[in-house]
Amino acid sequence: MRTLFPTMVAILVVLFALSVLISHDQTSPSSSAFPIDGQRISDVGEGLLQAILLRHQRQSNVEANNMQIAEAQQALQENGFYSGPLDGTMSDETVDAFRSFQQSRRLNITGRIDSNTAQELGLQTTRP
Repeated sequence: MRTLFPTMVAILVVLFALSVLISHDQTSPSSSAFPIDGQRISDVGEGLLQAILLRHQRQSNVEANNMQIAEAQQALQENGFYSGPLDGTMSDETVDAFRSFQQSRRLNITGRIDSNTAQELGLQTTRP
């Protein structure tokens, strides 16, 4: 909820600003204070909203990836291959733990969470 709140506030601020711009443009047809026509304002607003939503989507993807890494770190720790913090970051220590685990299971040694490694660790993969 903490990460969603700033995004929602930003969206509301943008929507409010756009509504003020659009209403001002419609109420004063000969005004030169806002030389952009209503369609252009609408296009700009749509672009701003898409940018905000894309940023939120990217942030959500990063958070999901960090959670998957933290789960993998925990599984590696339980199997005796990792002793570092369960912080969801792909540190050198985490990569080394993946490689050691993969080598011990005779998997392709990538140092990453691939589907075979996730399966061997008992993780559910959310990616195809």
